[in-house]
Amino acid sequence: MNRTTLLVAMLLASALLPACTTGSRRASVPSSVTSGPEVALTLRPASFTAVEGWRMIESPHTPAGRVYVGGDTLLTEADVTTASVVDDHDGEPALRLDFDDEGARRLFDYSQANLSQPVAFFVDHELVSVPVIVAPMAQSAVINASLSRFEAQRVADALSR
Repeated sequence: MNRTTLLVAMLLASALLPACTTGSRRASVPSSVTSGPEVALTLRPASFTAVEGWRMIESPHTPAGRVYVGGDTLLTEADVTTASVVDDHDGEPALRLDFDDEGARRLFDYSQANLSQPVAFFVDHELVSVPVIVAPMAQSAVINASLSRFEAQRVADALSR
């Protein structure tokens, strides 16, 4: 193989490599995985009944197929100290988020005051989970989201940077 043929083969291989992934629902590796930009994470107040001034979002995993989300931000990616992928009770991927002291205090105060109420978790501005608060939360939370294991790992890696 001459030098020109080798160079063309290397260029072709480098162009095709990102499209050759396994275990992902995507045809190619998203640029966020290779370049490592921040992931937007937002926790907001939510309700299954209409609240004036809150926006309605369709959500098939909620009782009425929709949720109403408030504009206040309770937590963001800046409050996360570590993130990891864990298995939920069904063996599906879930995100475990550990928060700094200020984020943990805000989460505890909000969850204690809003027992039996839903809360909305957004990743990259998409609603991924609407759990109901069953007990006060503080230092960490596990989000059972509709993310593949690959996507959950991408989010955990980006949040742990």
